[in-house]
Amino acid sequence: MNKQNSGVVILNADADRKVKTVIVLGVPRGGTSMVAGTLSKLGVFMGEPENLAPFYENVELGRSFRTGDKNKVKAVIGKNNQLYSLWGIKIFPKKIHYWFKYRALFSDVVYVVVFRDILAIAKRNVISMNEHYLKEMFKAAFINLGLLTLISFTKKPVLLLSYEKALLFPDGVVADLSKFLNIDDENKKTAAIEFIKPSPVDYRIRSTTTAKLNTELAYFGYLDSVAKDKIIGWVLSLDNRNEIAVELLINGKLESVTIANITREDVKKANNDFHENCGFEFNFSELDYLKSGDCIEVRIAKQNIHLINSPYYLS
Repeated sequence: MNKQNSGVVILNADADRKVKTVIVLGVPRGGTSMVAGTLSKLGVFMGEPENLAPFYENVELGRSFRTGDKNKVKAVIGKNNQLYSLWGIKIFPKKIHYWFKYRALFSDVVYVVVFRDILAIAKRNVISMNEHYLKEMFKAAFINLGLLTLISFTKKPVLLLSYEKALLFPDGVVADLSKFLNIDDENKKTAAIEFIKPSPVDYRIRSTTTAKLNTELAYFGYLDSVAKDKIIGWVLSLDNRNEIAVELLINGKLESVTIANITREDVKKANNDFHENCGFEFNFSELDYLKSGDCIEVRIAKQNIHLINSPYYLS
């Protein structure tokens, strides 16, 4: 391990070090996207390329978890095992039951668990969801306790990582991660080091639902609501009033493209710099066209800029 205090600790280092699947654990908004993104830059398959940034989620496997179809989960895991020598998925504690339900299907598992200052986590949730500081700090502390309990019982190799230290010493963290996963590619290591940054803009925008929009972006907008037969939102630019095309993806596949030109007086009233001809709707003839577990993405056509609230998982 790197002698510099990079904020990395390895448990069960003498356990069988065959690595096929990396399980990333952490508190929501606690640095799991940074870890998953860093692993992706190191060459670990963390999900389909079009669905990666900024959250680096394995959408296909996550969707299979939510449907509860064990055969589908098994098929996706089997496909990943065949296609990739090393792949991973991040799992939040509130979804940890997926892991316990399906863990026997995974091969040669190791854990990467990230910890972050609970006040920073609380503040991010207050900004994003108007929650209460103490409530969010208690919640983060409770989840961390659960994570510690889980990893204290496993005999698999575990790498513990400090989010704050990773930002200070990205080179040390990448060196430790690379050694832990037997990765020896200097170009990938360099890309991973360059990736580690505090709260990238696209992450902040897409993880924030009630904070002020980042109007410095060329385009920005909001996915207002998703029903099983309709999707509503708005998008605009402060530079001009040109009509903007938005595209809808369902479960990673392009479904439809429409123009955001519906009158939205509420958007205009929210900010004097905004204009009203910015709304869009996707309507479906079938009342139950969208199904529970579907991943809904709305983004600026050809720009790969997601709206706030995208992706949205239909419950």
